Amino acid sequence: RLFVEKEISSLTTFLHRLADDPPPSGEAVPTMISRQVLQDFVQKVFNSGLSSEQVKALGQTCLTILRARLSSFEESFSTVSEKMADILQEEEDWKGAANILSQIPLSSSQRNISDEYKAKMYVRIAMLYLEDDDEVSAETFVGRSHVIIGNPEFTNLEVKFQHQACRARIYDAKRKFQDAARHYYELSQVGKATIIAIMGDAAAT
Repeated sequence: RLFVEKEISSLTTFLHRLADDPPPSGEAVPTMISRQVLQDFVQKVFNSGLSSEQVKALGQTCLTILRARLSSFEESFSTVSEKMADILQEEEDWKGAANILSQIPLSSSQRNISDEYKAKMYVRIAMLYLEDDDEVSAETFVGRSHVIIGNPEFTNLEVKFQHQACRARIYDAKRKFQDAARHYYELSQVGKATIIAIMGDAAAT
């Protein structure tokens, strides 16, 4: 009903009621219950028919409130962060999107986070910083992804390709042209492997 009426103030109050500890009024909602309700709530925020400005405002409010209790609501915080980053990326606010994604706790013991998800996120953040011409920040996240992607068990060729592209661009920006050339060559090999993996043996002939 709150989403149908598009009352942002009421939605914000509801959010505080679920996530604040203690809440503004009444008894606190047990974390086990509020965690599931909040996850449903944040999904609804981005699929509710609210205007783009309302979504951004409510999304930012969600991030602020959930960050204060991150240990209890990591999943919801991560969901909102990704959705908000999608919006900012669409608006070509590369740095804003990267900054939001970089706040997602990827080394947490609270959730079971796969290495593939971590690598994808690190590479995406690096790519966003590169779009903003911030090679220094990009290099930090490329380094984090390299630890995972360098593992022989890591097989996601698309992420490997993006990772190599980031490394090549960083070397280019640092005017290390020999290193850049080597990575562009490795990039071409990864690209070829990706095409073969998608199209099968016919692509190799």
